[in-house]
Amino acid sequence: MKRTVQVNLSGQVFTIDEDAYEVLSAYLKRIASLYDRSAGKDEILSDIESRIAELLIERKGESKEVVTIEDVAAVTAIMGNPEQFEDDSMDDTEESYRTNYSSDSSKKRLYRDSDNGIIGGVCSGIAYYFGIDPVLIRLFFGLSFIFFGSGVIFYILLWIIIPEARSASEKLNMKGEPVNIGSIGKTIEKEIGSLGEKISNSGNNFSRTSGRKIERGIDRLAHFLAEIFRGIFKVLGKVLGAIFLMIGTFTIIFMIAGIIGVADVIHFDSNDWSSSMNIYEWGDIVFTSGTWLLSAIVGFILLVGVPFLALAYGGVKLLFPRFKVPNLGASFFGLWFIGLVLSIMTAFSIGQEFSKEEKVVKTVVLSDRGLIADTINLNVGHDPFGISTNRAYYANNDFMMKVDNRRIIVGNVEFDIQQSSYSQVKLEVKKSAQAESNEEAGIRADSIQYNFSMDSSSITFDPFFSYPQMHLLRDQEVRLTLKIPVGQVVYLDPSIKRVMDDIQNVTDMFDPKMVSHYWIMNSEGLTCLDCKEGRDNEDEISIDVDNMSIDVRIK
Repeated sequence: MKRTVQVNLSGQVFTIDEDAYEVLSAYLKRIASLYDRSAGKDEILSDIESRIAELLIERKGESKEVVTIEDVAAVTAIMGNPEQFEDDSMDDTEESYRTNYSSDSSKKRLYRDSDNGIIGGVCSGIAYYFGIDPVLIRLFFGLSFIFFGSGVIFYILLWIIIPEARSASEKLNMKGEPVNIGSIGKTIEKEIGSLGEKISNSGNNFSRTSGRKIERGIDRLAHFLAEIFRGIFKVLGKVLGAIFLMIGTFTIIFMIAGIIGVADVIHFDSNDWSSSMNIYEWGDIVFTSGTWLLSAIVGFILLVGVPFLALAYGGVKLLFPRFKVPNLGASFFGLWFIGLVLSIMTAFSIGQEFSKEEKVVKTVVLSDRGLIADTINLNVGHDPFGISTNRAYYANNDFMMKVDNRRIIVGNVEFDIQQSSYSQVKLEVKKSAQAESNEEAGIRADSIQYNFSMDSSSITFDPFFSYPQMHLLRDQEVRLTLKIPVGQVVYLDPSIKRVMDDIQNVTDMFDPKMVSHYWIMNSEGLTCLDCKEGRDNEDEISIDVDNMSIDVRIK
């Protein structure tokens, strides 16, 4: 029967048999002797003990209780023989630990590289893991923030999830290099030497003092912010964990509901009118094919969904600190990166569909169609969106759209009044659309259907236009310009607010205030005939809040 001994290695308690203990103790003494003259002796020994403890835990597993001499022999074989690093062999330690101890075959692990990082070391750590330039990772994060808005949030989440490489063992694991006594010692001695070099050279770099100060200032600010985040998470960890978990979980559930078409994800709202679409209905009027719709859905799920999944995982980590899924941060980043690429490809494809614009202009001479009255009444006809007169002007600032009988109906028409250089009353109908080519844009613009009606004394404008659904949403617009000669009088019915768009007048009266008044076109422009005296030269701002109207006048 063998006696056992309990030992503490780097905070880990092991039950080890007596023979194994003697071998391990002698091994550690030889290592201590090897680095006896090193400035970083204590740190080197501490990191080596941590690595040995890690290897023993891997060997022992959950079922094995006692560390045997075979376990110690296997660990020391991986860590290396101290005698091989003595004397002159220390000069080529790097080559030695790379060639003689490849049996370690240490796999890369994802850590934050705070030594070479700009803020939190996330990009630099990911770059080590995937073996690419960290500048590319930073570029992708920057692009995702500019174009999609999720880069900063995802960066912070990865900052929380990915641990920092603090010890020499962790830094070697981050780079995928073997972790043994030679590599650990060389890493720490290199860090100490680098620090000493910086101190010794500080007096010789006076000309670069300003740049160094800025660099140190940014670094200190980044570390200060990191410490603030850590302090917040430490104090409010459980509360934040629960909040993160709930937000992440509910968002993912909502996204799943949207993907399967249960929930409407696109909403249009304009006071009296609102409409919703699920993602597939929206895709039918935006994307040129089902392939691009699928690309958009997958890209959106990965680009937006993965950060929320990471948020939920971060919440679990804050609630249960010991819960850990190895290299999950790398998986999150990989999936998010795929989503970013798909989203960029989809956005570029859709963007090409808006690269060219064409306009189709039709001018109708209304005087030749029976419009002969001295005063023309201008009003708006039936509104399929049901916008009330009180809110009509403000509703036209919101995009209103619906699909009916394979036609897209848009409730945004712009109306203006200008002076005509002729004696006739004319209506200019300008229709525009965008596409990948000018020819296709022209076809789309020409397919827009817009109607108005008139009699001898009035014109009734439709507040909407329509076009075939197959032409998709491509920024189709209709702009009406009524051109009247000098001396012509018009009456602006309250309903005309629905389509008014910054009609110029000599008193600079705000559009909603122009209705219910008679206006005459003179050489200076539109002039009110029945406005109350004293109000013509006021700047007026009208704000519609529910059913209340607030007027602000500045004289």
